[in-house]
Amino acid sequence: MAGWIQAQINAIGTSIHSTASKRVFNTLYLFQNLGVVIGSSMVGFLYDINVALLFAVAAVLFVIFLIILQLTFQPVNRQTTSHLETAQNVAQPSAYPRANRIMVYIGFLTLFTIWVMYQQWVSNVSVYMTHLGFALSQYSILWTINAAGIVLIQMGLNLLPSHWITERMQITFGMVMFILSFIVLSFAHQYAEFVSAMILLTIGESTMFPAIPALVNQLSDGSRKGKYQGMLNALISAGRAVGPLIGGIIIEATSYTWLFRSAVALYVLLLVILLVSFAFVMHRTVNYED
Repeated sequence: MAGWIQAQINAIGTSIHSTASKRVFNTLYLFQNLGVVIGSSMVGFLYDINVALLFAVAAVLFVIFLIILQLTFQPVNRQTTSHLETAQNVAQPSAYPRANRIMVYIGFLTLFTIWVMYQQWVSNVSVYMTHLGFALSQYSILWTINAAGIVLIQMGLNLLPSHWITERMQITFGMVMFILSFIVLSFAHQYAEFVSAMILLTIGESTMFPAIPALVNQLSDGSRKGKYQGMLNALISAGRAVGPLIGGIIIEATSYTWLFRSAVALYVLLLVILLVSFAFVMHRTVNYED
């Protein structure tokens, strides 16, 4: 359900033409993680009072969201549909550029692959840390650092002029941070090293995750924007689903260290694909935001 809602929100985000898509998706990602920070801080207090209160608050928040949806989103969708149809009939070519399709599917591959290995932090790193003698609370602190870091970085990115940092720069930089994170993780035995790896991971995801939907939006014509945003969220869910399974298989066949090294190798290969595609394919694409 959450993935379905997120896909619809991203699709609606593509209809905002007064602001660069990069800023739109950065803002969506910022508030998504701000909600995680606030929600996580509230859970403990509400649970101590009454567990039923926790679910009641969640229900009230969904009702508020439904009211906002009915009052605000529907008129935007109707206006956007008309706007897109007019734009397609007047300005857009009938054939969808092949270069755009290649870059979009590379974006799909990138996001899916990243989430497969990102899920190792969610599933297998906790087990690895407990094997090394760390308390579960120390692992939980890493995610507090992650959530707070994402909010701070996204707020900083939103303060910068949109033309200073392109989506290609964000994706490339984020990919490098993911690689460095897993390199540090593969050698980590002290808690400070796990903290360093998490900080690198946080920098990578906060710059890269909102940039890929923004780039896909730029490369999508009006008839494909909602479809492609839905496919992105489907691939994120698929990566989350198979990530722990793949990680478990690699650990049983080798070790935790080789799991993290496999992530490094896979991410380096992905970075090469991205750099080649940016160099030889990107300049042939049509930007539907121009």
